Amino acid sequence: MKKIKLSICILIVGNALLAAPASINSVNDAVKYGVANNPMIKAQSQVLNAKKNLPKKMGSLSDPKIGFRLNGTPAKNSNYSFDQRRIFINQSFPFLGKLARKNELGNKEVSISELDFEMAKNEVSLSIQSLYYNLVLNKELVKITEKNNKIFENIVNIADIKYRSGKTLQANVLKARVSKGKIEEKLLNLAHQEVKITEELKKWLGGLDNDLISIAFVYPKPIETTFSAAMPSVIFKTLMVQKAITIKNRADQILRVENDRYLPNFSAQVESWNNSGMEHQYSGQIAMTVPWFNEKNSSTIKEATSLKNAKGNQLVDTQNNVKRLLVTLLSDLKTTKETIKLYDEIILKNAALSLSSFQKAFEVDKASFLDYFESEKTLFSLEMDYAKLVNRTYILQAKITSLFKKGVETE
Repeated sequence: MKKIKLSICILIVGNALLAAPASINSVNDAVKYGVANNPMIKAQSQVLNAKKNLPKKMGSLSDPKIGFRLNGTPAKNSNYSFDQRRIFINQSFPFLGKLARKNELGNKEVSISELDFEMAKNEVSLSIQSLYYNLVLNKELVKITEKNNKIFENIVNIADIKYRSGKTLQANVLKARVSKGKIEEKLLNLAHQEVKITEELKKWLGGLDNDLISIAFVYPKPIETTFSAAMPSVIFKTLMVQKAITIKNRADQILRVENDRYLPNFSAQVESWNNSGMEHQYSGQIAMTVPWFNEKNSSTIKEATSLKNAKGNQLVDTQNNVKRLLVTLLSDLKTTKETIKLYDEIILKNAALSLSSFQKAFEVDKASFLDYFESEKTLFSLEMDYAKLVNRTYILQAKITSLFKKGVETE
């Protein structure tokens, strides 16, 4: 199939170009462009950038306190009255390890956000691939329909000639004309479907100007799946399972942080003051909190423990769901490929031979109009089904690939 470039000119208000035209020659180019320009991915990228600040935020000391205090201490004898002007600095310190565990909890949050970012990219990639392949399918269906429209036109002409010579019924001519009309209706629907899919694709590419895009598509070279069964090692590498594992690890870390409630915190304070009647004085103090072993602490830990157990069960459920999904997709892909082989080797060849045979027989009055007519309808339907099967293999492969982070080996 001839390739046609997709040129995208990005304009700004004014008389200057913002960027050079982007050229999209394949589905991979479309995916790259979409990942770079899709608003959902840009938003998820900003979320990730925000979450990357969590480890420092959660693992940092609390703000120090600095203050000034003025005490007046008058006495009956004015010779002994004096004022105190005090400056103090106070800093609190958690028990050893507390900040490190909070920092690690922040890292778990970043890991989840990183997985969300990868999943967002895969969602956009899958949508672009599916729409791209559906446009390829739509164009294939148009070609098949146009070819069969010509065949139906030939059937109408032959039936009309035979009707005029009294060798067939007028009803057969009318039936052929109705079928040809339905074919033309299908062409109109396919033209509308192309517009609909194209507009949806533009959205996933980041919103392109209608006047600046012209699209024609071609299937890439077939990509073989690197695994044939939903093995535990394969399931483990899927993004959904990786996220479920990270969420469980975060729940484990939350429990560790909550257990720290039973560890004391410390604070240190240094003061400096001078009096109107005395020299400069200094003082320092160290204090320690005494955690209460009360219901508040125990309830918080029980809550964290229950959430940890819940996330563990959710991990098992996610693994089971991913296994079921992979088994279904792999079976569907295998069945579709075997069906395509059956069409290539037997079904389409025999349907084409049947049509050719009935056409020749009908022209010399050795076959009925109905046999000739039905053989053409059968071939038309089979060719449409075949095009859809080919399209299905590409979409199924894209769905399987979207379960994994790009570049991850699954063997």
